[in-house]
Amino acid sequence: MKRQNAINLPIIIGAIANFLLASLKTIIGFIGNSASLFADGVHSFSDLLTDALVFLSAKFSSKNKSDDYEYGFQRLETIATLFIGIALITVSYHLILEAYKHIFDEQEISIIGYVLGINIVSLIVKEGLYHYSKHMGEKWDAKILVANATHHRSDAAASMVVLIGVLGSIMGFKILDGVAALVVALLVVYFGLKLIYQSVCELMDKTVPAKSLKPILVELNKVHKVKSHRSRVLGNFISLEIKLDIANNVSYEELIKIKEEMNLIVKGKKVADLTISI
Repeated sequence: MKRQNAINLPIIIGAIANFLLASLKTIIGFIGNSASLFADGVHSFSDLLTDALVFLSAKFSSKNKSDDYEYGFQRLETIATLFIGIALITVSYHLILEAYKHIFDEQEISIIGYVLGINIVSLIVKEGLYHYSKHMGEKWDAKILVANATHHRSDAAASMVVLIGVLGSIMGFKILDGVAALVVALLVVYFGLKLIYQSVCELMDKTVPAKSLKPILVELNKVHKVKSHRSRVLGNFISLEIKLDIANNVSYEELIKIKEEMNLIVKGKKVADLTISI
């Protein structure tokens, strides 16, 4: 299976699931007077937008380098991840407002069986999508799928909170439905801020974590001593600049051989760009 097709599959499955769940949760939440379920439904509709961003960024980030974009288009995935975070924060603002209103305007939930049923289905589906997207993202080194998996996990957590709120409301604690809606909104805020932070760090060329870079540098040092290095993240890949400690008696032919060996070492190690200087 080609990488692009492998990435597209969980995105399409997630989009179909989001559309069905969003439609059912908003309709049942509205008819059943469940503020938390309705809020969760609105949240699911926002997922459709992020699914579209994920799909488009995954498609275009795989394009080859061009004269205008010599480093490639890998950072489109980072930008899409940033927009997913912003979308989550935007949606959470409206959910907080609605939750606040329902906390002070307690309403009795109707069609209890349908409200509970869609919550349980949503929890199972979203947790399943989390594991599937995370597995595919790690298998194919698709950061955008891992980010989307995190989004699915936030949805599963939200469904669990909604389920607890609905059960509490049924037992006579009607305020719990509004409280559950507020908790859902705050969970969305947390996951949104986390994605925004990660994306901004990459866009500002934060150094690649030492744990990820050390194995590559160890291999390069076996060929020749690396005096200094700089690194940054390009989507799912690394851009690495190294300076070699070259003695005056090293010939031009030896230098060419060193560079060729180093380029062979980084091949297949997620290093999209290796710059060697002396």
